[in-house]
Amino acid sequence: MDAEHISKYEAAAMYAYENTAAQTEVTKERNYLILDLEQCSAGFCTCDQKETKLIHNWDTTQTDLWDLCIENLQKLAGGTEREQIVSELESQRSRADNIMRNYFLSDRTVNKTLYQFPESKITCAAFENAMQPVKEMLKNLMNRIKAQIDEATLADTGIVVLGQAQNLFWVMYEIRNFFSADSMLPDERFLNEGLDVSYAEIVESGMNLEKDKHAAHHTYKLVVFDPDSQSESFLLLAEKGLGVQKVSYLEPVLFRPKSSIVLRIDDEKKEYTLPDTWLTEPLELLDMGLEKQEGTDTLLVRRHTASDADEMTHSIRLEQ
Repeated sequence: MDAEHISKYEAAAMYAYENTAAQTEVTKERNYLILDLEQCSAGFCTCDQKETKLIHNWDTTQTDLWDLCIENLQKLAGGTEREQIVSELESQRSRADNIMRNYFLSDRTVNKTLYQFPESKITCAAFENAMQPVKEMLKNLMNRIKAQIDEATLADTGIVVLGQAQNLFWVMYEIRNFFSADSMLPDERFLNEGLDVSYAEIVESGMNLEKDKHAAHHTYKLVVFDPDSQSESFLLLAEKGLGVQKVSYLEPVLFRPKSSIVLRIDDEKKEYTLPDTWLTEPLELLDMGLEKQEGTDTLLVRRHTASDADEMTHSIRLEQ
């Protein structure tokens, strides 16, 4: 898996795992459910220190629930322009959240004005009624999730929500309602508030983490002797910040017994020795390449004559 092929669900799960692990020092495998409200879709992933796997995904209508909410509000607000609807939702958000919270706490008996627009006022009940198409889409998605993921697993699954529709208190109430006996109570499975970035940056942050996992931490060059110039020359193994997920070997280099491998790491030279069982011939052709092993820059050395034999490859960890 690399950053170009990782899904948005894996990226979000990876970011949530790394963010949570940094805060709690928990390193065991964890499940994540990623809800993407921009496409009314979801993905279920497992994460540990080594890898992130997408186990299930549910792609439904490809409908952005935020857009659907705005369209329904426009109808209620007498054709008010979209830009004004969005502006009013943001400016009235704090007040509206409190009103909707009280509406649900009162078992829908305290039905006050939720939003005020130039030409109309919208009550909690009117808003909720207008959002039934959104509720049906959420219900369909959640039913598909629960058909494949049992309650016991969901009880121990972190939930990350993507998409602007989560800015509406009603939307998050409905989502929580599918997972909790009382959606008004705190639920530690919902992780967005504890993450270091907003929902809009979660996927990109995860993509960057994946890229960093496979990027060289330093620039590595093999130091060799050039007989033509009678001086040192350098063969680039890997460049700092660029991916080394799949090893690419240099052209074979000639070594003598007891000689060391000399690398230039950034601006510093370091020597590495091979086991005594290597370099037993008067002259030996070796292939060298760099790859990531458990997050560490690692030099791979193999005899050129046995390039297909994994057991003939020697690994040297370049970072302590």
